[in-house]
Amino acid sequence: MNKLLSTAIILGISCNPNILLSQECEPAVYTLWGGQHINVGTVMVFNDDETLYVQYDTMDGWLLTSAHLYVMESEPNSRLIPGRAPHKSGNITQTNTYTFEVPLGEDLNFCDEDVSLWLQAKADVVKINSSGRLQGESAYGGTIDRPRRGAWYGNIEYLLCCDDGDTEVIEAFSWVLDECWSEGKRYVEQGSNWASYTEYDPGKKVTLFAKETLEAGTVEFSEVTVNPGAMDTIDITIHLNKEWRFAERFDDDGIETPDTFNIRVQGYSEPPVGEPDPTKFSLGAGITSGGLENTPMRLVTLMSVPVNNYYGIRVYVQEKVSIE
Repeated sequence: MNKLLSTAIILGISCNPNILLSQECEPAVYTLWGGQHINVGTVMVFNDDETLYVQYDTMDGWLLTSAHLYVMESEPNSRLIPGRAPHKSGNITQTNTYTFEVPLGEDLNFCDEDVSLWLQAKADVVKINSSGRLQGESAYGGTIDRPRRGAWYGNIEYLLCCDDGDTEVIEAFSWVLDECWSEGKRYVEQGSNWASYTEYDPGKKVTLFAKETLEAGTVEFSEVTVNPGAMDTIDITIHLNKEWRFAERFDDDGIETPDTFNIRVQGYSEPPVGEPDPTKFSLGAGITSGGLENTPMRLVTLMSVPVNNYYGIRVYVQEKVSIE
């Protein structure tokens, strides 16, 4: 009989900021397939000595409304009943990230046995489609199976990442505050204020710069969503690079972030003139990074942003800096 593992559930990334993973322990990332064929995001799986983390992330305007998870010692050969899953979110406010924490338990010595875990990671996702209608899909992470009989499903095989004793462990680092702007033309050509704005093109992806030249991540603009009888909109996706995270209210040196919103966006019909004041931008969002030090939340999609010809996008981030 397959042995199921107990779980605790959280929203976002683990709230424990002190977990240190081996440098060899890179998260395993699997596609989250909606309706069998639509790439709606990813399922990221990683672990420390005590806990398995399973993180759902959606993209391209898709949002999570529920998540269900089975974790087993052998491969499932059919779709398991989502409502009976031992790890489930219940109904959640539409969001683009959700994480389960699954305690591994003292009796599961997988590192000695080199045994894989098998996961069935199911989600319900929704999106406003090009016709302005709400589209809903069931989604599964991993390898999709379409049996002759029964419903389609997806399985994930995951081999626990274990420290063999020889792996170097990151022990000393600090998160340092930086201000970022999306790549584009400077608001002010002369002077020390290097803030920049980006000209909009559908599907465009640009670099998110810190200190004017450091590549902290990317900013991607979606196609236009036509909303009959309402303002047309786009989605803006910000994806930070590995050594960066969305800024907490205070960094590790006790420096307070100058703005309560770490993301600010302003649209313009014409190229803006003069130095910007991000605190007056029309859109602000406060994103909480959560805590896993090697895998903080690094991706967020801003939904239904009014269409404009230019955008100023200012993001407060924190860079992971080693302490000698």
